[in-house]
Amino acid sequence: MLKKFLLFFTLSLFAITKHIAQEPAAISLGSFYQQPDLVYYDALEDNNKNIWLSTDNGLYKYDGNTFKEYVTSAQKSNAFFSLKEINNSIWMVNLYGQLLKTEKDSLVVVANLTPYLKGKLAQINVINNILYISSQNGLLTYNLENKQLNTLHKENILTTWQNPETKAIYYINHKDEFKKITNNHIETLYQDLQINRNEKYNYQIFQFHKTIYHTYIDENNLRVIKKWNSTTKKIEDVNFSVPHKDIQIYCSFLKDQKILLGTNRGIIEVDSNFNVINTYFTEYSITKILEDFQGNTWVTTLKNGVFIIPNKHFNKLDLQLSQETVNAFTTINQDKLIIGTSKGNLLVYNNSFQLEKKISLPQKKQIVKLLYLNKSNELLVSQDNLSSYLVNLNNQTATPIKAYWSAKDLVAVKNGFLNLTYRAAFYNESPNHEKAVLLKDKRAVTAFYDEKNERFFISYIDELVEYDKDFNEKTITYKNQPVLATSFTQIDNEIYIGTRQNGILKYQNGTMSSFLNTQNKLAHNTILDIKAVQHQLLVLTKNGLQKYDTQLQVFTDNYKYNHNQLNLKKLLIFNKKIIISGNEELILIPLIPNSNNIQKFPPAPILQKITTEDSTYHTTDNLQLKYNQKNINISFQAPGLQVIDPYLYKYRLSNLSSHWKETTTGLNNLIFSYLPSGKYDLEIKTLTIDGIESKENLCITFEIETPFWQKTWFYVAVFFLIIAIIISSLKLYVFRKNKKQAEELLALHTKKKLSELRLENIRSQMNPHFIFNALNAIQDYILSNEKKLASSYLVKFSRLIRMYLEHSQKNFITLAEELEALKIYIELEKIRIEDSFDFKLEITEDIKLQQIMVPSLFIQPYIENAIKHGLLHKKGEKQLYISFTKAQEFIVCTIKDNGVGVENSMAINKKNYSKHKSFALDANKERINLYNRLKNYNIEINTTNITDRKDNPGTMVTLKIPINLK
Repeated sequence: MLKKFLLFFTLSLFAITKHIAQEPAAISLGSFYQQPDLVYYDALEDNNKNIWLSTDNGLYKYDGNTFKEYVTSAQKSNAFFSLKEINNSIWMVNLYGQLLKTEKDSLVVVANLTPYLKGKLAQINVINNILYISSQNGLLTYNLENKQLNTLHKENILTTWQNPETKAIYYINHKDEFKKITNNHIETLYQDLQINRNEKYNYQIFQFHKTIYHTYIDENNLRVIKKWNSTTKKIEDVNFSVPHKDIQIYCSFLKDQKILLGTNRGIIEVDSNFNVINTYFTEYSITKILEDFQGNTWVTTLKNGVFIIPNKHFNKLDLQLSQETVNAFTTINQDKLIIGTSKGNLLVYNNSFQLEKKISLPQKKQIVKLLYLNKSNELLVSQDNLSSYLVNLNNQTATPIKAYWSAKDLVAVKNGFLNLTYRAAFYNESPNHEKAVLLKDKRAVTAFYDEKNERFFISYIDELVEYDKDFNEKTITYKNQPVLATSFTQIDNEIYIGTRQNGILKYQNGTMSSFLNTQNKLAHNTILDIKAVQHQLLVLTKNGLQKYDTQLQVFTDNYKYNHNQLNLKKLLIFNKKIIISGNEELILIPLIPNSNNIQKFPPAPILQKITTEDSTYHTTDNLQLKYNQKNINISFQAPGLQVIDPYLYKYRLSNLSSHWKETTTGLNNLIFSYLPSGKYDLEIKTLTIDGIESKENLCITFEIETPFWQKTWFYVAVFFLIIAIIISSLKLYVFRKNKKQAEELLALHTKKKLSELRLENIRSQMNPHFIFNALNAIQDYILSNEKKLASSYLVKFSRLIRMYLEHSQKNFITLAEELEALKIYIELEKIRIEDSFDFKLEITEDIKLQQIMVPSLFIQPYIENAIKHGLLHKKGEKQLYISFTKAQEFIVCTIKDNGVGVENSMAINKKNYSKHKSFALDANKERINLYNRLKNYNIEINTTNITDRKDNPGTMVTLKIPINLK
């Protein structure tokens, strides 16, 4: 879109009548957009600064950037007329006879007027809440409040007009009665009875300087204008002459104290006395003229689309050249303008831009440069065929000058001039080339003479050189680089230099510095020409003309056009106008803009929509966005025409920054990838390319939802949770401390209990009966004089007692130690029991006796039980079998006897020893429970009968002990 903007004035520039040479340049809207149609009936600017266009294809709203069609399926015709804004809606009638209005983004049919209009075209006006609908079939009213349609008056109404100030409606009927409507009251102001009404048509009513006029075409096809004299209450004739007959007026518009009449032959511009000032757009039928809030004039046509005359418009002077172009120009004492053409012609214009003389040179070659010699009133002319002429402006004679090369520039210096050629630079005191002084044998481009300091500057193809009055030269550089100058101008002692690529440089007191470039809003860094008028710089670039105020340091005006098409090169000040040469015409820009061309403040932006990843919002009322919302896209746009000078925008977002940031040209949306939670005020202002900002700004207020973990209740909850955690931690600490103390007490108790159980085992193993029997046995050996046996038994008994005492000091002993004590115990028991028994011990090879630990005094009680309660009561052969095997992570001790069995033994014990209690087995069981519960050893003990025999079933005890005990 930006490229389209910069194509400004590639437009259709329209032919005009021969006696007027100037006309305003206009933009064809079709040069920038695909217009919805070429046939336009009406146009309107609403309160929101949108332009509404009624076309043959329907109704469209133009917001400055895009067209939007308004339509409804209920409409019977697409051609709408008499657009009016009422209560923020656009009202209209169509050819079918429907009354419609806009509602949101579409049309709605309000009423069907076909039975009343009967095919006649209607006009609508409004007073208070009453809509007046006039046509050749009468006058209707529509009440906007109760929606009642009534017939007010039956008469043939030819045209109506409403006073924008008093809201009174004026109309003319078929009886030539001039009437006025105010609040349902109809007053006849005047009746014209002079001419037969059937021979008049094309009526229009308009106002100028608070005087109401009406106009029509009479029977002779002449345009007649009359005015209503409110003092005499009469209609008076107005003298009015137009260049053509049958001029049909379709609309009128008051602009700059002039009346613009839109006709079937273009626009006729007249003054307060209805003298024709100008006519333009003469090839088109003009249906509507309006001025938008920016001061741009919109012109709709019946067959050729829409044209816009910009507020900062310029005129074009059609030189009416035939197959030749403008190549050079100069002025004579600000009284005459002389133009050199491509065919060797000199055209002399007066200050009213009227052609006075045409001087043809002998050589029909293009004129490349002109220099006016004031002292002799002669014109030095350089042509591109190496020929030059000295033209006497008194008698228009042309004298050839020999030995001149085609000049790149001719500049008056001191008492002579500089002649810059494609080959070298010369200084001449007279047109006689023989006295020329060669300054530098190098191709020159342009030059400038500083009269105050008697110095001049010459821009060569590769350098810039300064010469003093004695022709001493000095090369000027900028940042140690050559200066490639294209033009010069001067304000006081400051020399401003236009360059090819560096914009405008300033040379003062021997110092070169940058003055203007694209970074500070210069249209282009390639400068074609510059001129100074007082403190104002006129800058001509490839992108148009700019005015820069060196005191205020701001650009005041911008004029854009298509440089390539117009071939713009040089500036000239003439008759209070800035003149820029074109191909076959001159561009004329007022040196001092009129009041309407004074820069206005741009409008504030309007919010279009806000889009997020999952929603679209058209308003910011109570707008809340989710805390995890990403890519928030805010679209906005300043209203009004933007194809001439596209707006920039600047914005700031509270909570993030207080500094304003500018967008790039044409960008009208902001995207925030992420915003933290909080309330935001987004302020957006409109900027012109001149840096003027809108007085008001768009303020968008929205809120990013606070996540729950940042809300007060969450902090309160977290606070109480922390307190609860602290309290729980304290309680847990106290609980664990108490538990640890309890565990320590339990451990002490367990240790004590284990010690008691070990003592219980010792007591069981060292019970008086066992000791008594052992000692009796020793005594018997002694009495029997079996000293060796007595000694052996005594040694074994003492060793066993010692082992028990040693083992009682330990929780765990090696399996080797346990087996050694078991063997001694079994040997002693075999001696003690009268009937001996067979004993067998088996240990698998994979068991390492010295590495495997078992609870101390643990296995012996089960062997003792097998001997005392199993084998002791058995008659016959007695057998005891003990085995140790390895099963995964366990040692399995199996104790088998072929005794009377568990149940028989319990019965015998119950009968013979009613008070007997197996202390060792009970102690072992309690030790096992303690180990399994506290140490998680998982020690298992199983006792079963070996056979099913009831008298001697035998007993098998299986002890499953983990290998790694600690």
